[in-house]
Amino acid sequence: MKPVIHLFRLTVAADNREAFRQIGVRNLTISQKNESGTLAMYASPVKGQQETSYVFEAYASEEAYQIHRQSPQFQDFAAQGGPLLTERVAYEAEPLFLQEKLPSGQWLQADDFYLKFAQVETEPCRAVDFEGHVLHEMQQSMDKEPGVLAMYAMRDADRSSRFYFFEVYASEAAYLSHRQSPHFQHYITETAAIVKDKLLLDLHNGTAISKGALRYKI
Repeated sequence: MKPVIHLFRLTVAADNREAFRQIGVRNLTISQKNESGTLAMYASPVKGQQETSYVFEAYASEEAYQIHRQSPQFQDFAAQGGPLLTERVAYEAEPLFLQEKLPSGQWLQADDFYLKFAQVETEPCRAVDFEGHVLHEMQQSMDKEPGVLAMYAMRDADRSSRFYFFEVYASEAAYLSHRQSPHFQHYITETAAIVKDKLLLDLHNGTAISKGALRYKI
C-alpha cells in the first residue's frame, strides 16, 4: 500500500517559537506512542532561519492519517499551535521513495541528525529521466552508506517537474562522505543538463519520530 505523506513549511514569530515547539513535541510524542499508522514525523527548523520549519509526515494510509487528525493531541496542537503561526505553506506531493534505517524512536536534540531539505525543478520534458536517476542514486545511498539514515523523495502533485527531498544523515561527516560517493557524483553528472533550479537547505533536528524501517518505492 502506498503511504500518505504531507509536507509543510511553517513560520512562527521568535517570541512564540519555544511554546510552539513544546506543543509540537507533545503532538508527535503521543502520536508515535499511540498511533500504529503514524510512521514518521519531523519538525525541523531551518539553520539561520529558526522561525521557519519544514514538517514532513508519513502515514500508512489515508485512514491512518484521519485517525491522527481526529486524535486529542492533534486537536490540541491545532487549537493551541495554529494561532501562533505567521505562515503555513502546504505542499501537495506524492511519495516516490521512502526508506529508513532508523530504529523506532524519538529524537529531540538539535545534533541528533544532520538534515537536508531540497526542492528541485527539472526541464519538464526530462522529469521522468530525472526521476529514474535520482531514485537509483537514493537506493545506492541507502544500500551502501551506513551514515545515510533515511531518504524521502516526493513529486509535486500538480507540477510533475518539481521534486522535494527530505534527507537524514548520522552527521555532517556522513553527508560530506555521501557527496563524494561514486553514485552521487554519477547522479550529478547525469542530471546536470536536466535540473533547471535547486533549493538546498540545512535543517536542525527539532522533533523527530519514526516507527523505523519504512520502505516504499514507486
